[in-house]
Amino acid sequence: MKRNLLIFCLLISMLATFTLFNAVTAQQQGQSLSTSPATGRVAEVETYVTEIDGFVKSNAKTQRIFADVASGANANAKANWREFKSEQERTAADTGDNLNENAYVWMRDGKIIGANFTFQSPSRDWVHYVMYYFRGDGTLAKSDATLNTFNGDITVVRKDYYDNKGILLKGTTHCKDLKTQRSKPCGNLQEQPAPVYLRVNKLPFYTMLNK
Repeated sequence: MKRNLLIFCLLISMLATFTLFNAVTAQQQGQSLSTSPATGRVAEVETYVTEIDGFVKSNAKTQRIFADVASGANANAKANWREFKSEQERTAADTGDNLNENAYVWMRDGKIIGANFTFQSPSRDWVHYVMYYFRGDGTLAKSDATLNTFNGDITVVRKDYYDNKGILLKGTTHCKDLKTQRSKPCGNLQEQPAPVYLRVNKLPFYTMLNK
């Protein structure tokens, strides 16, 4: 009995070591790592996201444009979001140190279904593109983010899936060389985390949407 128990423990240890080795190897190769296994709910989210992508593509000209016009030179400056009638109008408002947060929003039946953000540093040494997909009930379904940064010359692609209670269903991270876009280890990545808006009413310009 003791011998069988010892063999069982050795097998469990070997399996754990093999699993850890595969995970480390994948990370070193820059492969996508999931925070949880795929589930049926993730597949449902992907189906919904595909639908929203189709809507956005077919209704590109209906987007609403928002940007924070506060100066990025002053770290204590309060956000000052404005809505712009066109991309030309938004560009004209650029002073060189503002417009560090921009958003393009799509609505269907009076509800936000997609918000495509650009976050960037005043020095423009990094930029973060994030597409947020929202359900009809206002909850976040998925965030699809790409960070480009000169710090380490790296591109970081993240995809996070959420249920309607704000619980993360699955998340993946993939790193690539900024110039070649070939997979590379994430290494000691200096994070530039993007906001997570679990509900549309958390968007910084939400109160302006009905104006």
